[in-house]
Amino acid sequence: MNPAPPDVPWRALAAFRYRIRVFLSRSERAARGIGLEPQQHHLLLAIRAARETADPTIGSLAAELLLKHHSVVGLVDRLQARGLVSRHSHPADRRQVCVRLTREGEALLAQLTGALLEEYRTMGPEIMEALRIVLGTSRQRGAAPARAARRTSVSPESRAGAASRRRTPAAPAAAARPRKRSPGP
Repeated sequence: MNPAPPDVPWRALAAFRYRIRVFLSRSERAARGIGLEPQQHHLLLAIRAARETADPTIGSLAAELLLKHHSVVGLVDRLQARGLVSRHSHPADRRQVCVRLTREGEALLAQLTGALLEEYRTMGPEIMEALRIVLGTSRQRGAAPARAARRTSVSPESRAGAASRRRTPAAPAAAARPRKRSPGP
């Protein structure tokens, strides 16, 4: 692992990561608001995006979502039980299972996407500007936007609480637990 260069815009980097977390949190909340788990939303979106070329297989969806094959099977099972996706055999290789959205799945994904497009419009420029600063392509190099700096500041109380929860390399987890003593002779 390479050490960070001395001119890293730390505040901009923190602001960039904060904005991504905020967007993901809002996206997850929106998915749950219409009865989907975030991974189910990701799966519906991956199916819809892959449909541009062909219905995706379970394996290709697993690769796209960075999940294990059996995890995607479980997600597909739950979405199929709700009538949001259907399965069929791959036309060229019947051993593979393809997945497609049903009309209900299309409608639900469209509803959620419509709600999230506003988030993209409002958060997108903020995320892009923070990334430009991190990459050094902004005219404001090294100066994170004030809103982001306020959001990423941490109170001394929060820092103290976090420090007390961290373990130091000199005190590994095993050493932190009290040892059980065996009964004496």
